[in-house]
Amino acid sequence: MIILPSVIGAGASSKARLSGGGGDYTADGVSYSNVRLLLHGEGLSGGSTFTDNSSYANTITRGGTPTTSSTQFKYGSTSIAFNGSTDYLILPNNAVLSPGSGNWIFESWVYMTAAGRYSWLNLHPTSPSFSNSTLQLYLDNSNGFYLDDSNTGGASGTAGFSLNDWHYIVISRSGTSSVQGWIDGVRRLNTTSAANYGTTLAQARIGIDKDGSSFFPGYLDEVRLTTGQSKDGSAVPNGTFPNS
Repeated sequence: MIILPSVIGAGASSKARLSGGGGDYTADGVSYSNVRLLLHGEGLSGGSTFTDNSSYANTITRGGTPTTSSTQFKYGSTSIAFNGSTDYLILPNNAVLSPGSGNWIFESWVYMTAAGRYSWLNLHPTSPSFSNSTLQLYLDNSNGFYLDDSNTGGASGTAGFSLNDWHYIVISRSGTSSVQGWIDGVRRLNTTSAANYGTTLAQARIGIDKDGSSFFPGYLDEVRLTTGQSKDGSAVPNGTFPNS
C-alpha cells in the first residue's frame, strides 16, 4: 500500500491511496503507464472527435451522434454528451483495454439527466467466454452502481446520486477479487469478483450495454480506465487527470 501526501493543483486530488503499478505515479496517484484510456472530453462544441490522451492514443469512434458539448462540463470547456437513446463510444477491441484477471480502475465525472439504470462501460472478451466473463458497469441514480459479470451475478450499490448535477464516480478491483465503488468520495459498493475478463476483446463500449438496450443519458467528463493497479476513491480530484 502506498499513501501519497496531499497534493494541490490541476489534476491533483487531496489524497490518494494506491496499490500495484510501477513507479511513475502522477499527482493524483495513478501510474500513468497503467492508464489505458484517458478522455478529457475536450473539443469543439458539437464536435465528433474524441481524443485519447493515454500513452496508447486509442482511436475512438462513435455510435449514434455523441458530441463534445459546451452545455455541461466539469473541467475545461466541453464534455461528452449522450442523448440516452442512440449514442455511445466505440473503443478498440484490443488487449490494451482488457483488465484480464488483475486490478483495474474505471472512473469519470458523471452528469446524468434521466432516472434509471444505464450502461457506463462494457468490455467483452473473445475468450474465455463472450457472454459469461464480460465486465458491465451501470450507473443507477437510486443505487449508484450495478456491476454485472460472471462472478457477481449482479451487485448493486447502497446509495444513489442526484440527477442533473456532476458527481465523481470510481469503481476499482484490488487483490484479484475485492471490488469497491465510490460516489463523491463515499464508498457505496463493496463486493467481490474474481472474473477473468480475458486478454483480447470482442467488444468495448462506453454508454451502451452488450445487448444494445441501455444507453447512458447525459454527460461524461474526465473518463479514465487504468489496469494493473487499484484505487481508494475517497479522494475527489480537484482538476483534470494528468497526461503524463
